Amino acid sequence: MTDTDRPDGIRLVRLIPAPPAEVSRAFLDPGVLARWFGPAEFTVLEQIPEHKLVLAWSRPPEDTTLTVLLRPVPGGATELTLRHERLGDAPYEDPAGIRDRWAEAIGKLADLHYRAATARSGEDGALRLRRVFPAAPDRLFAAWTVPAVMSRWLFVGPSSRIISATVDLRVGGGFSIRERPDGFGDVDHVGEYLDVRAPGRLAFSLEVPAHFPGRSEIRLEISAAGAGSELAFTQHGVEPGTVRSSWEMMFDGLARACASPVTGPWAAASGRRRPPG
Repeated sequence: MTDTDRPDGIRLVRLIPAPPAEVSRAFLDPGVLARWFGPAEFTVLEQIPEHKLVLAWSRPPEDTTLTVLLRPVPGGATELTLRHERLGDAPYEDPAGIRDRWAEAIGKLADLHYRAATARSGEDGALRLRRVFPAAPDRLFAAWTVPAVMSRWLFVGPSSRIISATVDLRVGGGFSIRERPDGFGDVDHVGEYLDVRAPGRLAFSLEVPAHFPGRSEIRLEISAAGAGSELAFTQHGVEPGTVRSSWEMMFDGLARACASPVTGPWAAASGRRRPPG
């Protein structure tokens, strides 16, 4: 249950906070489609209501094929699997570039439904994301708490790397991660642990003075989902529109880290740890 690329196609898996009927409508209703994707010439080749759509998308030099699979998950959400195939002869960009565009578009689709849910419930407008990862809950929890694993994805940008990470994993303890972007000064990410209940719950504050003023709070709920885990992510104290794309990009890196072979750094986290070197 992770994103994969092939020479002639791409595959993405995302959680959308809406039932399958609403997600299906987002592809078929031009008015809704324009809000997250823009104009598109889709032709329906196959439809199983609330379960499957197969669409032809007319782009020169020939049609490509979209397959959208919808699976209801607890809480009224939908696991969306999107396959975009027959890309081998498309000269405009490679599959990796198309995957990035779809990741951005599906993020906008999810954002539409998050905003709608927030408006209905009167919540405070915090950033909320849900995603399924190809790892058991204990491994997903470790990805957020073991420095050697955190350094692979957390706060890693397209042209940056993590040069140090420390963790004191206890309520009242803290973490510090230093990011080094190419051509810019180092960026510090620091916080305090507010709730630590492995492997299902983690909450911490986050301060990044170089990126935003003040302090935000992040809460994670991790639950088993088939052979993997579902992550419910909430961040208070930020403008959702300014950070959503960054977290979506980092979650792509987290999915890759979760799919990597099990090695020493995945051991259960406790106490203060530092990455090798």
